[in-house]
Parts: sequence; structure tokens; C-alpha cells
Amino acid sequence: MQQEKSFCVTEFAQKALDELDEDPEEVVSNVGPAYEFVKERFIVKKEVAPLLRAVFDKHGDITSECVLKSPKILSHHLEDLCDIYMKLEGTTIGDITRIELDNMIEQVDDFERVKMKVGWIRKRLELISRAKKGFLEYIQLKQEAKKDEESSARAEKKVELYTREVCKVKQKLSEVKQKLSEAEEEVVANKAKADESKRVVLDIHDTILSIVNKSLVDGLLNS
Repeated sequence: MQQEKSFCVTEFAQKALDELDEDPEEVVSNVGPAYEFVKERFIVKKEVAPLLRAVFDKHGDITSECVLKSPKILSHHLEDLCDIYMKLEGTTIGDITRIELDNMIEQVDDFERVKMKVGWIRKRLELISRAKKGFLEYIQLKQEAKKDEESSARAEKKVELYTREVCKVKQKLSEVKQKLSEAEEEVVANKAKADESKRVVLDIHDTILSIVNKSLVDGLLNS
């Protein structure tokens, strides 16, 4: 069984070498324990091999129309594709950066230039990119809304303060008006009292004049 497996690995490696014209020992050395064959053509890191198989199972042979024929170069591209998938799988819309997204999209551009069928992950990256933009706008708008709410709260406190001040002024004005009314009534009363005093003074003055320089019994017996 071990001999059969070794024969298959050597055969696949030889097929790759037929295209690359590389040293067989170098290719075989790349296989295991850290590497695995996928689809009998591609030598990839063992940790990405299950994911790459899942990609082929879901989306078919995404290299079938690729202009690159070297399994080694294609293997590197496929590992990079799996790296993109795993990065997306291990992050969130809030944590992934704009730069990371742009770099991933640029990598996908490179894949598409060599006719790899990666439209499925491009659509997802574009969706994430739009969502990220919307998420950033949402955060910004939320922060602005919070600032607006804080400004509104401060303005409401000012309104309450000025309302209390107006009430105080109105109360003070009412008190002043009351005092003014009382003062006006006092003026009227004092004026009336002063007028009465003047009348009495005049009466007394007239009385005094009527007997000044005259006999105190003047006219009592004379007609």
C-alpha cells in the first residue's frame, strides 16, 4: 500500500515536471509532510488542501481555462486564493481594513487576468467592500448623531436655564409693577394730603389776615 502511494505521488510529481522541466527530486521534496497533492496536479500546503478540495467541489475546476499551464505557479495562485478565503473566514466586517480588502481584490484581479474562474469570491469581496463602506458610513453617522444628540441636550439645558431666568424676570417684573402701583397710590394719597394741607394753610392764612391790624372786637357791635 505504501509502495502504491509512493508510486502515485512520484507519478504526479513527474507529470508536473514534464511541464516545468524541473529537477524531480526538488518537486518530490515539496510533497510532505507539509504538502499534499490536490486534483492530482497541484502541490499545496497541507493546511489549505481540504479547503482547496472544497473549492473544486463547489465551483468545479477553476483553472480549466487558465492561461498558466505550470502546476507549480497555479499551486501558488490557489494557495493565495485559499489564504484570501481563510482571512475572510477569520475576521469580521468591523475588523477587516480597507487596505486588506483592496489587496484581496487586487489579488483576484491577478487571478482573473490569467483566466482563473474566481468570480464567486470577487462577488463576495465586492459585497464586503460595499458593506464595509456602508458600515463605516453607519459608524460615522452614528457618531454624528451622538454629537447632535449631545448638542441638542446642551441646547435643551440652555432653554431650561433661560426659561427659568425669564420666569425670574417675570416674577421680578410683577413685583416691580406691584411696587410701582403701590408707589403711584402713595403719590396720589400724599398729593391729596398735601392739597388738603394747603387748603387748611390757606384757610388759616385768611383767618389770620382777617384780624391782623384790627381790633379783636372789630365789627362785633358795629354794623
